Amino acid sequence: MREAGRIRMCFYPLPLSEAQRIRRWISFPEVVSAALDPCVGDGAAFEAIREGAKVLRYGIELDAYRADQAKERTPNLIQGNALEVHWAV
Repeated sequence: MREAGRIRMCFYPLPLSEAQRIRRWISFPEVVSAALDPCVGDGAAFEAIREGAKVLRYGIELDAYRADQAKERTPNLIQGNALEVHWAV
């Protein structure tokens, strides 16, 4: 694989403008709830989507570098393949 492709690992982040548009259509309950992003990337879009909501954030990211970036925004994060992850209840 070429170096540029290896570094990017087919990462196509959701533009923040789209995340903010999605947020307008989602209503979270007033009580604390949970949200999972199985492809959290760097966590920026997930943060924009849950902005202002009482949400426990859970994320999964395949790439180790982006997982480290996402840990700043998503405290409960697993670095691994979303199709193979087992998480305790």
